[in-house]
Amino acid sequence: MIQAQDLLRDAYDLHIHTAPDVVERKLSDLQVAKRLSACGMKGYAIKSHQFNTAGRAALVNEAQPGFHAVGGATLNWALGGINPAAVEMAGRLGTKIIWFPTVNAKNEHDFLAATGRQKPYGAGAPASIRNPPITVLNPSGELIPEAGIVLELIKQYDMVMATGHLSKHETLALVKAGRDIGLRKMLVTHPEYPACYATPAEQAEYVSHGAKIEYCYHTVWSGACSYDTLIEMIRTVGSENAIITSDLGQMDSPYPDDGLLEHLSTLLEKGVTRREIRTMVVDTPSYLVE
Repeated sequence: MIQAQDLLRDAYDLHIHTAPDVVERKLSDLQVAKRLSACGMKGYAIKSHQFNTAGRAALVNEAQPGFHAVGGATLNWALGGINPAAVEMAGRLGTKIIWFPTVNAKNEHDFLAATGRQKPYGAGAPASIRNPPITVLNPSGELIPEAGIVLELIKQYDMVMATGHLSKHETLALVKAGRDIGLRKMLVTHPEYPACYATPAEQAEYVSHGAKIEYCYHTVWSGACSYDTLIEMIRTVGSENAIITSDLGQMDSPYPDDGLLEHLSTLLEKGVTRREIRTMVVDTPSYLVE
């Protein structure tokens, strides 16, 4: 394995699932911060499918001076779905990332029904509470008004708009609308993940409207995407338009720092340069959340 430890210096991982959560996680918020700080990383984003994590991030940073945990909120039913009120309060709290629906997305629901696959680890919604799957498009294929208000609030509070587990049609509609209002920070979430899959050319179209693309180690680690496919995607959109995250924290997965280090080492072995990797784990993530 090619040594990649130096690539973690000042890096961010903007997608780690930590405890406390409604399912068991491998590490707590603070345990992850201590591990990442020890290997020279600058910070991480606390990802939850159910909760706004900005308050937790603030406590991590108080307990770990010099570290930069950031909070996010995901617009699943636990936060009221496409809920502008939740987004406004998130902005006022200092939340950095707003993810559109993930485990409650209609696209995710339809994908699981069509393929017979299990729900993603961590879905965790109580079976007694039933709400319809969420889409951001009306029957005519236009963005619902609430989605437009959410985009405006994301812009107002200088947050990152992340697309969650929406379909590629919903994702394209969001990034076009974001472009139209001058939204600076847009992140298409793991389009190499089968439920959200977009071809390299479709990803390049997202980029043409101002979006960055997130590629997650978990998708490769789980066997859902090959390294050859991932590298083709990176080459198509350009490393300057991509970030790399781990999407780890599940009980059966590697520790986030270990997984990210292994991932970067493999990318180096396969010809991705150190400069390209630094762009994807340091420069662009820093731009998004600082």
